Amino acid sequence: MATMRIGAITGVGQTELLTVERPVPKKGEILVQVKACAICTQEQRVFRGITKPELPFLGGHEVSGVIAALGEGLAEDWTVGQRVVVRKFASCGVCHFCRIGRPDQCIRRERVNDPLNAGLGEYMALPEEQFFPYDGTLTFAEASLGEPVACVLHSIDQCRIDIGDDMVIIGAGIMGMLHLQIAKLRGARVIMAEIDPVRRALAKELGADEVFDPSQVDQVETVKQLTQGRGADVVVNTTSIYEVAQQAMAMSAPTGRTMMYASMHPDTPVPVKLGEMHNRETQMIGTISSTPNDFRRATKILQTHMINVKPLIAHTVPLSQFQHAMELATPGTYRVVVTMGEEE
Repeated sequence: MATMRIGAITGVGQTELLTVERPVPKKGEILVQVKACAICTQEQRVFRGITKPELPFLGGHEVSGVIAALGEGLAEDWTVGQRVVVRKFASCGVCHFCRIGRPDQCIRRERVNDPLNAGLGEYMALPEEQFFPYDGTLTFAEASLGEPVACVLHSIDQCRIDIGDDMVIIGAGIMGMLHLQIAKLRGARVIMAEIDPVRRALAKELGADEVFDPSQVDQVETVKQLTQGRGADVVVNTTSIYEVAQQAMAMSAPTGRTMMYASMHPDTPVPVKLGEMHNRETQMIGTISSTPNDFRRATKILQTHMINVKPLIAHTVPLSQFQHAMELATPGTYRVVVTMGEEE
């Protein structure tokens, strides 16, 4: 029996490397050897005891790797050794939301995902539609960010950015920086609100038109001053701070869209002036996850270097040091990427 290692969160601040049976690809499946997996907010919250799933928790969904073996009955001509980005979140394909092209809202999504096919393990066997090939100009660490890029593309689509729109992004973390770069591709004028001076400087390097420190000024008034008093056409809140959510809505111009991108925990209700929303024709939008087409587009813009994700990788840490990787992955850092084997 072939085995593999998998990084598990076993308690608050505790991890363990488990040895489990290596998956075997079934008909229509591909076995991928994981090369890199970025640590997301989901794993951070479990590690810090903020969320309390059943333990041990086997996570990891920002994944890149190489094809190790092919199951029977594949539709495409895949090859062993081919580099791929992995869409970990499988969907049932038959529920209402899958049938209308929104598998990100699949009602059986959790049930069809096998925890032993977690990205923080050395191998994954998944249906072939969960893999997106890319060329060798990206490192595995960079390619592992295909999942967050896909999620941001999904968000940007719902923001409906038009060329020349004024867009405010609150928070220059990894998701804020990805929104910035993709919004610039769409032709937006981007204003970044960020308290950290180093991140503000990086935002300027990555294309922000205006940056400001929201701890030093009134955010809403600053946005209005920068937009001739109108407010922003699009506001994206990438923070999970309750008060910021209220300010984000206040920054929006008449007919504007406010994207609540961040995963809020705890999910504290935010007061909304429905009459004002009615009169100003503003919209508040939510988003989660991504579709297969978002992944396709994300893989393409990464491999063609239309955006730069190198500055958004804070550390690469081998799986053998999984405890250290989880300790490094704090909300104040960019992505910590766990590598399996030598990075190429």
